[in-house]
Amino acid sequence: MFYHLVDKAKRRFGDVRIFKDIPPIKIIDSTVILVALNLAPHLKIDDERAAIKISTLFNGEFPEKINIVKGQVNDRKCIDGLFENKNAIHVFDRGYYDYRWYDKLTEQGIQFVTRGIKNAIIMEERMLRSNLSENIYDTEVILGSTPGGNLTFKNYREIMTFDDEGEPVTFVTNIFDLPAEDIIKIYKHRWEIELFFKWIKQNLRIKKFIGYNENAVRIQIFSALISYMLIYLCCKVTKAKYSMLLLTRFVRSNLLEFYDEDICEYFRTG
Repeated sequence: MFYHLVDKAKRRFGDVRIFKDIPPIKIIDSTVILVALNLAPHLKIDDERAAIKISTLFNGEFPEKINIVKGQVNDRKCIDGLFENKNAIHVFDRGYYDYRWYDKLTEQGIQFVTRGIKNAIIMEERMLRSNLSENIYDTEVILGSTPGGNLTFKNYREIMTFDDEGEPVTFVTNIFDLPAEDIIKIYKHRWEIELFFKWIKQNLRIKKFIGYNENAVRIQIFSALISYMLIYLCCKVTKAKYSMLLLTRFVRSNLLEFYDEDICEYFRTG
């Protein structure tokens, strides 16, 4: 049902575009939901906690793909089906870093933007651009140390800028045909998936579970995501003048109530 609603949204409204002149952006990240260890020992992550992990492909408005795994599974091991679209730019944080994996993505024609890691070993090939007035340095690089280790066989682009405290911030990408400013702007939108995780945890009641076996937890999470998609589609189709949060509260308060067509029209038009 969840994927049926996702397909319906895609067919009706097309690809979500955060930026007009840039390919669609697909943000990949995961969030962990803690569960009482005594209620879900099969989801144990340490001596005191249990957890479930939701690995997500988010397009800026709604999740397109979801992998639900045990909380102890490494992020890089729960990305099946998340990196497939050659016409999009995939954005992920440095928790997914793996230089040889970057080569595999590049060979498959997958474009990506990620954060550079601290103390990274980088071999500079050539300077692409240096903008001293905006503190942006754009360089073509090879990542890693030795051919027998994690040295990449492909060249990448490292863009360095500075935060408000003067600390260097680096971005790594295999995209060479966009300005450095656009690459930085694209990565900044990674924060949208964090807002999505926060929204569903606060508003769709997935912090407390009805059942605690793995299947019951999965069903409750997908039920919440189905609710999210139904509310999203309702907002888009009816062009309601209410935010998704306000509409969620309306639905929660009036779920078992009956209203005639005049009242429904009022809620649609405001």
